[in-house]
Amino acid sequence: MGVPTKIDPINKNSRHKTEVFIALFLIFGLLIIYSQTRHHDFVVYDDRTYITGNPDVLEGLTPKSIRWAFSFQEKDKTYWHPITWLSHMLDVQLFGMNAGSHLMINLMVHTLNTLLLLYVFRRMTGKLWPSAIVAALFALHPLNVESVAWVAARKNLLSTMFWMFTILAYVRYVEKSDLKRYALILAVFSLGLLTKPMLVTLPCVLLLLDFWPLRRFQIGQRSALDHPNVPMGRLILEKAPMLVLSAVSVYISTFSLYNYGDLVAVESVPMRLRVANALVSYVAYLGKMAVPLNLTCFYPFPIEVPLWKSTGAAALLTVVTITAARLLRQHPYFLIGWLWYLGTLFPVIGLMQAGLWPAVADRFVYVPLIGIYVIIAWSLAELSKKMSRSVVWITTSATILILALVGFSHKQVGYWKNSITLFSHAVAVTKENYLSHYALGYAYEQKRKVDDAIFHYKAALEINPNEVDVHYNLAILMASKGHLEEAIRYYKNVLRIEPTDAQAHNNLGNIFFRQEKWDKAVRHYQEAIHINPEYARAHNNLGAAMMRQGRIPEAVQHFREALRIKPEDEQTRRYLQVAIAQLGEESKSTAPAAIP
Repeated sequence: MGVPTKIDPINKNSRHKTEVFIALFLIFGLLIIYSQTRHHDFVVYDDRTYITGNPDVLEGLTPKSIRWAFSFQEKDKTYWHPITWLSHMLDVQLFGMNAGSHLMINLMVHTLNTLLLLYVFRRMTGKLWPSAIVAALFALHPLNVESVAWVAARKNLLSTMFWMFTILAYVRYVEKSDLKRYALILAVFSLGLLTKPMLVTLPCVLLLLDFWPLRRFQIGQRSALDHPNVPMGRLILEKAPMLVLSAVSVYISTFSLYNYGDLVAVESVPMRLRVANALVSYVAYLGKMAVPLNLTCFYPFPIEVPLWKSTGAAALLTVVTITAARLLRQHPYFLIGWLWYLGTLFPVIGLMQAGLWPAVADRFVYVPLIGIYVIIAWSLAELSKKMSRSVVWITTSATILILALVGFSHKQVGYWKNSITLFSHAVAVTKENYLSHYALGYAYEQKRKVDDAIFHYKAALEINPNEVDVHYNLAILMASKGHLEEAIRYYKNVLRIEPTDAQAHNNLGNIFFRQEKWDKAVRHYQEAIHINPEYARAHNNLGAAMMRQGRIPEAVQHFREALRIKPEDEQTRRYLQVAIAQLGEESKSTAPAAIP
């Protein structure tokens, strides 16, 4: 691009030393904040889906697991992102199940993203210190903690890395337009889409960068490179292949989520509520950026949004947009940064929802807030020029701000130490947070703190009485404590919500088996088999219950059916031998027991 000397009057050697100092400063700050993650654990929120409970990922990098990563088969209701899967597989291959090592890779990628952001904006604008402010806010802000301190957020980090490399490749193409450099743009962009479809908005961002700071197109002016304006038609045509790739990525992601049944229907969450929450969220993220307090891993989606909130948010967004447009000629960075924020946040603002969608999520603004950081940085640069006597004041304020960000972020990272610290904090700073109570209950259950688990499971049901998994877990815990009547009640709640849950019928049959209520046990085992005829355990348990009723021939039939389905089951084989032996005897001794 050939930035003219007048843009930044720092001699080359001095500027290089300053850049190295800034880079080292940012790296040091990141180490202060995130080095504690070396001692952190995996958490129950999505880490199980992506790593700890995923048998394909736990294999490491093998031909089979690589094929699985690129396949379109269901992956526990996650969209298609093969590069992300390969990243987790490589971690397992290198570090096993050491969560701290996985998180150190997250830190390395976040650090690389920070340095790329610094370099890209300095190269595009020729302005070192504003670029450094953008990079510092990105590196150190507490809102980005979630993306770094959570293993499952790797896709956020990797996709942003490819985002930055795509912009860098684009800047090189602008400097010298040729086919090889353009092909590199498409290659890196494609890798980003294979990591996370968040990059679908990047072609539009490149179009914004064409106006500022690349200045390939100016209204009524020549470009900053002393070249004629590039026709708008050509600028759009340059982005066309990227837009096609984006459309394909959107289709694949939508298809995968729809195919897995993970898309939330408009009937469940009306579009009116989605739009209202989206408007409020745009403003809420700005508030969190300005005052990063009470940040947590999950913010429950609202049941209703007051009309004054949504209309007030809409009015504020409109006023800022109009103001930014009016400042376009004198302060183009304001509109470009604002549109960067609005546009890149749009795909995750909640108009299309999948799974348990949050009201807002800190990880969603990892890239979008860069636009706001640009506005802040260049506004401060202009302010320092106009108020030369206030340079000391601005420098002091910036130093205090950076120290505050480091302090807030360091504390926020601490909450991610393990599932119990993470979700205890979430419960403390939010209201009606069903997911956090559920996750906290599960975390306590894994630690064998049954009473604590039961407390939080019940708290989750008070918020969401129809969550089948919580009823199921409570039934299991109550049965383990010998509270059989409560276990029966929770299993019946499971079957009220999911009448075709074969395992719930089998488990309920086991409770009645323990109570020696053979008829009820038989009825539920039979229902389990009716739902799933290949349910070996239910066949075994039905045979055991029928033996207690003296129905030996029928019991033999079900034991044989269980062995047909699962021939390696030695326990069922022994039960069958006992049943066959009893066919010729009067005694009914040594009757089998049900298998949980």
